[in-house]
Amino acid sequence: YRRQLIRPLIAQLSSATDLEIDPIQIIKRRSPDSPGHDPLNFDPTQAEKETMAQNLIHLRVIAQTFFESIASTINKLPSLLTEFLALFTKRVTIRFPKLPPTESYSFLGAILFLRYICPAVATPTHFGVVKTPYDPHVGRALILISKMLQNLANEGKFGDKERHMLGLNTFIVQNRFTLRSYFRH
Repeated sequence: YRRQLIRPLIAQLSSATDLEIDPIQIIKRRSPDSPGHDPLNFDPTQAEKETMAQNLIHLRVIAQTFFESIASTINKLPSLLTEFLALFTKRVTIRFPKLPPTESYSFLGAILFLRYICPAVATPTHFGVVKTPYDPHVGRALILISKMLQNLANEGKFGDKERHMLGLNTFIVQNRFTLRSYFRH
């Protein structure tokens, strides 16, 4: 299941340009030979800001496509996993009878996304999704998408800790109800 799900994402990212959105990472990549290079200047240039804004949009589009493929393949989850999730949901309901269903979804999100999908997205070679290494920019984009999915599963938004990801909170807000629907099934 994870191979069928993640391989198209990696192929899409491989054909994309670098999708870095963290200004610190962008600044680290500056060439010492670039005009006006100042190793103590940690402010992105206007061109770097524009690149990061475009990357943010592109990253959001790719993550949206990937999330839609997850949501549309619920019937393809391994049967053992779906049985486990159903049993787990039943146990949570028994243990916490007053817990609203929307809050119990965070338990499901922790298992399905944080323990099953996201680790394979962030490090696909470790999970046998792909055998050959990929470009570092693909690995970085996979980590960013994994973070987006984890925050979506937790219904948490990006904050001060990762200010460069604040623009991705719209992804979380827009997909919250789709994820809840996914968990209801």
